[in-house]
Amino acid sequence: MFNEIIDAIERRLEDKMPADNIDIKDFRVIKNTSFVYTQPGIYVFIDDGTSQITTANDSDRLTPVVNIVVKFKHLKREDERRKGVYPIIEGIIGALERYDLTDADGNPLKVRSLRLMSFRNITLPVEDNAGFILYQIQFKLSYTITKMDDEQVTELLTMGVNYYLQPNNDTPVATDVITLKEEQ
Repeated sequence: MFNEIIDAIERRLEDKMPADNIDIKDFRVIKNTSFVYTQPGIYVFIDDGTSQITTANDSDRLTPVVNIVVKFKHLKREDERRKGVYPIIEGIIGALERYDLTDADGNPLKVRSLRLMSFRNITLPVEDNAGFILYQIQFKLSYTITKMDDEQVTELLTMGVNYYLQPNNDTPVATDVITLKEEQ
């Protein structure tokens, strides 16, 4: 479900971003992120969450925290960076607060709508000196998890392990391959 949540948020933000009139080169939603924010953009990931026991049969509520990091660059002054990043933060909050996530076909995901938790400046001095400002925005949502059967568990673990990089090898065991049908 984590991947579906991230994909839905990225689609929502990409849909709301202006297409051709962006002043910042390559400012976009950046996929496959790590904690190294190398270029201006919007980074989306899940790295935290909680679980709550429910009274329902074999189910609990899982509440992942969705992190969105905005990295903005303006070389002149910090106040100019803030003038640029504030509308982006407010736009992201407006696009996602209480938003019901959907899959790529528009079907609703079985999760509660996103709720804003917090936002904060996470700029390090070295980034500030280089003309950057970084803000982290956190949302939460929740969904019901139930006990999985052994086949489901094995399938999920196999899927994840297939992306593992082998020692001394930068090639994963598996990758996503998309084959396009040729027109006749």
